[in-house]
Amino acid sequence: MEDGLDAKLFDPRDAVAWYILQAETYATDRRFWTPDEAARTVPYIKRIGQLYDLLARVDGVEERVARFVSGDATQPEGTLYELLVAGAWSGRGYAVRFVPEQRGVTRTPDLEVARGRSRWAVEAKRMMPSAYQKREMQAGQAIAARLHDLSEAIGHSVVVDVIYHRQLTDYPKDFLADQVREFLPVHALRVIEREDAAILMRPVAWPICRRVLASDCVFIGSTRMMELVSGGHNHDLSHSLRARCRREPDRPSYADHIYYASLVNWACVSPVALNARARHFKKKLIDAEGQLPDDLPGVIHMGMESSGRPESDLRRHFHNRWEAADLVRGKSRLRWVYGNYFKTEATTRPNESLAMEETVASYKVGQHRTRDPLAGKLLLSDDEGTTRWGAYWD
Repeated sequence: MEDGLDAKLFDPRDAVAWYILQAETYATDRRFWTPDEAARTVPYIKRIGQLYDLLARVDGVEERVARFVSGDATQPEGTLYELLVAGAWSGRGYAVRFVPEQRGVTRTPDLEVARGRSRWAVEAKRMMPSAYQKREMQAGQAIAARLHDLSEAIGHSVVVDVIYHRQLTDYPKDFLADQVREFLPVHALRVIEREDAAILMRPVAWPICRRVLASDCVFIGSTRMMELVSGGHNHDLSHSLRARCRREPDRPSYADHIYYASLVNWACVSPVALNARARHFKKKLIDAEGQLPDDLPGVIHMGMESSGRPESDLRRHFHNRWEAADLVRGKSRLRWVYGNYFKTEATTRPNESLAMEETVASYKVGQHRTRDPLAGKLLLSDDEGTTRWGAYWD
């Protein structure tokens, strides 16, 4: 948010065009790129480009790509994920084909794969934020907005870090503003300890802002701007920034001076919230299992965004493993579930514009002796050179 106004970067009805624009401008002149959005989209499209030769062998891939370009333009993530899954199986030497959809007739898996005598039905589900996660983010943003209003009204910049111990929806919107009101303006570090929250207030890191912006500019509202304002950046937290700044004449998306800034960084560690975030997996898993046939052993790939908070993702990992192991199957012969956890970073490290970490976990379904056919296979990396054993939350 800049100048107190919140504007959408693209029409959500045509998210596909936005993905393509970000990939193209990132690879060429970066004239239209937005750093945080590029970090979320470019790694997937870049990887599909790397998999071009493998995907060219996949039967039915042209129809699936055409659906990506001209189909449901609001949800590109699903088709991108299916292409990444197809490339992973092809890279392990399997013959891969996309199964034609039969909408209104019968449910079908996304892929059938074969290598020698080994044949599998494969379903790929790209999980988007659950309704609970959306409500949680909206509540966090609403609480932060009231603090921004207060800070802006009295004309004092501030950085506030908050750890919430209850669900965010349990707090009134004025909660944070009411807690910090008497301490504004803040000139030094101040800690406010409450039973339901831990709050840390501090001044904006003006010396860093002025030193950097004296010879450089920063994308308005970006992670880099937050880092300058705060004096550092924790990628594991959620963030809300409001700033008033001077736009760079030749690049109006960038600022060369910041007049005012209010930044809120937060995390919710409520056990109720952690469990609610984890429950989304079961519903999607049951739906995916219903796509599998009864005449082939099956696997399900579940792609999901990391929360960015290790304790939350570790809890979710164990919850997902338990849900997969205890799944009551329908008529399918489901054997394995792969959880692909993607952690996006709009990195602020020197000479690096974006980064993404992926953790893959294999979850065995029920009791059987069927070997894991795709053990340890990441979707965004080759098998050699760029991987390590262990999850990012370890």
